[in-house]
This record gives sequence, C-alpha cells and structure tokens, in this order.
Amino acid sequence: MIDNGQIYVSYLKKVNEECVKLAVLSSELNFDELNFIEFFELDICQPYGGQMIGTGGNLSKFKNNKILLTVGGFESYEVQKNDNPQKLDNMIGKILSIDKETKKVNILSLGHRNSQGLFYDEFDDVIYSTDHGPKGGDEININHKPFSEIKNFGWPISSYGEHYSKHYSKKILKEAPLNKSHKKYGFIEPVKYFVPSIGISQLVSINNEDSEFFVGAMGNEIKDQDLGIHYIKLNENRDKVIKHKYIPLNERVRDMVVSKDQKIILIFLETSSSIVILNKQEN
Repeated sequence: MIDNGQIYVSYLKKVNEECVKLAVLSSELNFDELNFIEFFELDICQPYGGQMIGTGGNLSKFKNNKILLTVGGFESYEVQKNDNPQKLDNMIGKILSIDKETKKVNILSLGHRNSQGLFYDEFDDVIYSTDHGPKGGDEININHKPFSEIKNFGWPISSYGEHYSKHYSKKILKEAPLNKSHKKYGFIEPVKYFVPSIGISQLVSINNEDSEFFVGAMGNEIKDQDLGIHYIKLNENRDKVIKHKYIPLNERVRDMVVSKDQKIILIFLETSSSIVILNKQEN
C-alpha cells in the first residue's frame, strides 16, 4: 500500500521455529532504493507450520493519519485457545487501525477468518472487506461508522460454510459450530455470501459514489463462479446488494488496483502471472 509518499508491505515474520507473526514494513517511496524499517508486528505468535493458513494481511488507507490492517484467524480455534477471533484480548481475526506516528492500535472489528479484500470509503466512513469462508461461506462485509463501536462478524461461531473435516473434536465443534445465521447469535450478517466459495480476494470501488464494486475470485472452477470478477452494486444505504453479475476470465484474480480517476483498473491474474489493463467506458 502506498500512502503519502510511504510504501507499506505486510509479511509473515519468522521469529523462531515456535513463533511467526504478521508484521508490516515501511519505507519512503522512491525509484532508486527502498530502505524498509519495521512499522508494526502482531502482539501474539503463531506456531511455525510450513504453510501458514488464514493470515489476512491486506492494507488500506484510513482517516486521521491511520492505516488499516486485516489479521486472519490463523485457524486459531484448532491450535491455540488463547487467540480466538472472538476474544478482544488479542489481535487474531481482527481488522485494526494503526496510527502512523504513535503506532497505537485500535480493534475496529472481530470475528474474521481471513480478510483478503479491503476498501475504505472516506466520504461515508465505511469499511468494506471480503472474508474467506471455510468450505463455502465467502463473505462481503460492511462496517458503517467503524469507530462508533467494535463490530463482530461472527467467525468461528457463525458461517454459511462448513468445516473441511467432519472429524473435529467435540471441544472444537463447540467453539466453532458454524451456525448459519449471524444475526440470531448477535453478529453482523454479511451483505453477500457465496456457497460454494469463490476464493474471494480483493474488493475495489469502480464509481465515485462507492456503490459499485469489483470483487476478485480465485478458486479453480468456472461452474462455481471462480476464476473471474464479480460485479456488485449496492443500494443507497449500502446495506443490500441490488445487482450482481459474474464475469468469467478463466484466471485466478488475486488483486486489483483502480486509478484515481477510476478510468483504469489493473488486474493481477495469478494463473498466468500477468497484469491486465481494463479501460472503463462511460455509458
């Protein structure tokens, strides 16, 4: 993420064989040399396991000299009971705001599994995020007025997906029952969810009113509406999808970037490791 002449990069910092942390580096942006220094690191370790799952790590500009960072759940309900995404005494499964000067951290929302899409609408003060579900249940979530109260999006208690394995212990299933309703259990419902999963990735606004979005899909199956882009249009209150269209590309869409004038969209296609330039045409 680039903000006010600085570039920020999130990564997994291996402290030792027993400790991996999500961290962020920053550097002054120039085209000769980037000198990165550590900007932030998570307050809790995860055991190193070769392939780290559900790490989050997306970054976005925010207000009041702050940036946003998504932190995944790291499948924590299976590993460590003290870092559950439903607990406020840690940063796992959260969306954080971080002050660029003081490094002070605020938890803005919890109950996230693995938020890979992130966009902040400064005019209406709304955070949009996308979250990978387990087997099914990818979500688009909306946080209105994020500093008004800490919002809870339900993971791992509520999800429209299912566990990959049916052989979890009773103890794990009690903590992560994956109830289908969010609202019934006191959580915020996703504005849109996908069953089966689409391998949801980045979310970008494509109009000045921030009512129309492209959402990337990875996955491997065209029939499941993977491998392409989903066009989403929201109502005036930004709490309901009023139009949805799937655009197949036969490529895993990992990331998207929109130009300031919103006339060009850069799309990173992971399957072929290529970048597509999409020019927006006015109707």
